[in-house]
Amino acid sequence: MVGTQVQKFGSLRLLYKLHTGYPFLVEAIVAAVERVIQTQGLKPYGPRTLFFHFDPWRVKPSAWEARVGRAIVGYPKELGDVQMADYEYLRGLEAELMGGVDEIRRVYRFLWGQALGEGLRPREFWRINSVRETVDGTFKQKSVMQLFVV
Repeated sequence: MVGTQVQKFGSLRLLYKLHTGYPFLVEAIVAAVERVIQTQGLKPYGPRTLFFHFDPWRVKPSAWEARVGRAIVGYPKELGDVQMADYEYLRGLEAELMGGVDEIRRVYRFLWGQALGEGLRPREFWRINSVRETVDGTFKQKSVMQLFVV
């Protein structure tokens, strides 16, 4: 796995639904969040995202709690069955994911070690995004993990 540079991701307001266990049906979960976004005239930005607040090596995948949703611009009038969290001054390390839960754990541990090796302190949360990139004129979808640091 190739090392990565610290990147600045800025701040974001996440509108999400809490899900226990790894969320394999992300589209279905995000649909409820996107309904709130549409009905209240909010503006989504960025990809669908999964935020986690734990060390995946210490928690069994069946007990993982994921915040599944979208970043938004604006402030919702009513949340209904979704929740909101603000994340500020995000910067961190990023690596591509190529597999399942074991890969998530391996990449997390790699990024954690790299952060400590660079004198950085990992924050208590990390995320997985689905990113589109152009390769040879065609779109390619990939998943990346971002471990946030201080």
